[in-house]
Amino acid sequence: TFHVASDAGKLTSLTAHTNDDGVAGTRWTFGTIAGEHDADVTADGLNPVRFTAQALPDAPSNIAIESGNNQASRPGTKLAAPLVVLVTDQYGNPAPGASVRWSVASGGGSVTGAGTTDASGQAAADWTLGSTTGAQTLTASAAGKTVQFAATATNVASVKISSSKTPFNSLGESHVFAAQARDGSGNLVSGVTFAWTTSNASVLTAAADGRMTAKSIGTVLVVAAAAGLADTMA
Repeated sequence: TFHVASDAGKLTSLTAHTNDDGVAGTRWTFGTIAGEHDADVTADGLNPVRFTAQALPDAPSNIAIESGNNQASRPGTKLAAPLVVLVTDQYGNPAPGASVRWSVASGGGSVTGAGTTDASGQAAADWTLGSTTGAQTLTASAAGKTVQFAATATNVASVKISSSKTPFNSLGESHVFAAQARDGSGNLVSGVTFAWTTSNASVLTAAADGRMTAKSIGTVLVVAAAAGLADTMA
């Protein structure tokens, strides 16, 4: 008797009888999910055996933005977070080794990025904005498809953590911090993406949305960065 999990594909026959040489078999067709799959075989009075096979992704078919879109920074500076795309096959499996082409579409500037996807189907690039303020765009292409990233070059002159100092009274406790960006005239600048970090992630971890979570006892600095500028809070 042969058996595979529902996501591992299908068998031409679930049962078979041995021939004169004691051999019995069936044909295994993978499903749409890439990765390692198992097929189990049982026979009366014998220990079960397991076959393991690797289903490879199909050819690259789609590209999507994973992270890094809609950031803001000063003209001529590198964005705080890398641009990340995900390339998948027609079934949605990550496609490692796929070729990715990065190109600045508007606003000038430059881009330096990976030309192929990693084992997770992702590729990343760093975008340095052009010298003028305003909206700027960049494209990433793979498998005959293209996605577009947008960024804003803005005259951010200062970054300030706007949250009040908050004590963490127990491990696992979390609080969301906020920050503000201002131009040279002191006006608030909207649409700015802040990169949040801490000086010791083993004590306090930082999430992308500014949420800090206590992991152990200690003193750390909370850091908010944008447009090549940063502010800290102890």
